[in-house]
Amino acid sequence: MNMNAAPSTDAARADAHLRAAAALAELIPDRGAPILDLFCGAGLTGAALSDLGFRAIDGLDPRKPLLAQAQAVGAYRRLIEADPADAAAAAAPGGYAGVVLLTPPEDAPPELLDGALALAAPQGLVATAIDEEAERERLARLTELLDSGAALLEVKERGLHRAPDGREATLYVMRKL
Repeated sequence: MNMNAAPSTDAARADAHLRAAAALAELIPDRGAPILDLFCGAGLTGAALSDLGFRAIDGLDPRKPLLAQAQAVGAYRRLIEADPADAAAAAAPGGYAGVVLLTPPEDAPPELLDGALALAAPQGLVATAIDEEAERERLARLTELLDSGAALLEVKERGLHRAPDGREATLYVMRKL
């Protein structure tokens, strides 16, 4: 992974990006399947997915400077400048084999999980990392989606989220039903 293309603030979250990419790689055998990196930032997840052989990676982020950094990573087939809350209008709803949503809670309300699920194809996957202590609302929304039958939990794995501060989070991967 080309860590030089990403700023140090994103490098601190590299562990969650690597874990999400590895989980999708285990569950999606077709490396040509389309993947959406929702809130792609500087491109750490895209780089990790590309390193694992994925070739059809789209990135979406509202921040133009970070999209320029993501472009420099060279992993994305398409980068979209849009608010993730409006992603359905900018991306392909129901068209992604996998959607990755890794962002701090202040940038993404819990309902963004619904949007990520809407972007996934039937049987598609949504990967997100949640710090249960800091993100109770996002965890509650994920639980509601699973309990409602909208999705099935495929992966629940506790691990390092931010290397410098040792913070942990749980990686959740759900399959859209």
